[in-house]
Amino acid sequence: GLYRGYFTTLLLFSIPGSTVFYGTYDTSSRYFGNAWWVPFLSGGLAGCLEWTVGMPGDTVRTRYQTGLHYKNARECARELLRTDGLPGLYRGFSAALARAFVCNGAALLGIEGVYYAYRSYTTSAPDQSSGTSRSKARQQ
Repeated sequence: GLYRGYFTTLLLFSIPGSTVFYGTYDTSSRYFGNAWWVPFLSGGLAGCLEWTVGMPGDTVRTRYQTGLHYKNARECARELLRTDGLPGLYRGFSAALARAFVCNGAALLGIEGVYYAYRSYTTSAPDQSSGTSRSKARQQ
């Protein structure tokens, strides 16, 4: 049906992958400091580790969704391991890593850049009516 492979994606990719992604991003961002390029590097590393953890689940999900002869994802995983072994779970891994680094790095650089600009604007922009900053005007 329409949702074939949804829970496989959730359990084998989304939950473990997101856990690793956000943990890695937070830890590496603190480690590298406050330079402008840190969100790009940290986002790239986080994306690569997310795919390292999630690639086997994503491979099983893809095979399960496209191979309609499988009864369930477990059967699909067993056959994949039997025929291709552990390397079969990581087919296309180098391309996924290259894409993950660039895409996640650029996304986090953009997100953090917009956040920084927003915070700078809302905490230091002068209030038009009184000439004070917006944060000071809210406190009064």
